Amino acid sequence: MLKDGTCTADRPLEGVNAAGLVRLMVGRDPGDLFPRWDSTRTERTAIAVRRFSAGLMRDVDLEVRAGEVVGIGGLVGQGQEDLLLGLYGAIPAKVESATLNGAASLPAAVPEANQRGLAYVPADRKREGLHLIHPILTNLMLPSFARMPALKLRSRASERETAMGLALQFAIKGDLGRAAQALSGGNQQKVALAKWMPLDPSVLLLNDPTRGVDVETKREIYAMLRAFAASGKTVVLLSSDTPELVHLCDRVAVVREGRIAALLERGALSEEAIVAAAMGAERERHAA
Repeated sequence: MLKDGTCTADRPLEGVNAAGLVRLMVGRDPGDLFPRWDSTRTERTAIAVRRFSAGLMRDVDLEVRAGEVVGIGGLVGQGQEDLLLGLYGAIPAKVESATLNGAASLPAAVPEANQRGLAYVPADRKREGLHLIHPILTNLMLPSFARMPALKLRSRASERETAMGLALQFAIKGDLGRAAQALSGGNQQKVALAKWMPLDPSVLLLNDPTRGVDVETKREIYAMLRAFAASGKTVVLLSSDTPELVHLCDRVAVVREGRIAALLERGALSEEAIVAAAMGAERERHAA
């Protein structure tokens, strides 16, 4: 077993269970994977849409408060991604009424969404989230470059200072001058998240942000998301990892066939409840 280039264990698999493997990988008990949950939800509305439609999503009503992490669950391909992309202005969306970060409309395009304090992290970090052949530093600064006036001279020293601060904050390992493709999957994902922080977004739209990353990186991302919400900001988390939704979120909207089949509050959250809503089992039981 290797961790950070060092051999942490060399033993037969016999007698080592999954929890033991995780302990060797991250150097701590797997029981603290998720941060302690405390409600930080405020009364301020961050997102409110009525009869929202985009892609596969149809006539959705949803309200999200500042200070909470709201999960989006359900079987893959039910329209969850279209919900995020429509809110972000990346695909056409229609709505009867909307409140989004203080404005009474949806953003018409991605640049407008960014200007209004929204940030989106896609599921495919290699193709959509990063420019892999470019340096880590460049990737960390890309959203900031888009905000600069065309004629403004860039300060290389300031950029490096900002990037170094982000690398320290997110525990991104590697020389900032190396290509992003040289990073591990977990470190690539942290770059995809960290690059938005200089813009000080107040709403994070995340598409399966821990898919394909190691356990330790998951723990770090979870802690960051809860801290982000605790600062009075908002996280909308689409995840295919049901335990992640249960342990991390304040509420979970379960999507089935382009509609929200259930909106589960914290006290009602369980893997069984999410799967039942995703399969339509709860509705079928009541119909019977």
